[in-house]
Amino acid sequence: MDNAAIIFLCILLASPLLLILGAVIADKSRGNSPINKLMESIFNNFLKDNRNPPPTYRGKRGGKYTLDESKKTKRPYRRYF
Repeated sequence: MDNAAIIFLCILLASPLLLILGAVIADKSRGNSPINKLMESIFNNFLKDNRNPPPTYRGKRGGKYTLDESKKTKRPYRRYF
């Protein structure tokens, strides 16, 4: 096997363990430490719960939409489907 493939597989297998270890360290550290901020951003941005879909609405002319928040401006907008 190529060295890069071996390194990639090791990183892939170690990622969940490092996330759990980081969460434990962040839980034990003080409130505004860098590790605490990093773990909070990881859990808020990448581990969103998609089991409950957002509520859908009907417009005046029968179109279905959901209300989403823009990533860039943080303003709400309607996403039609």
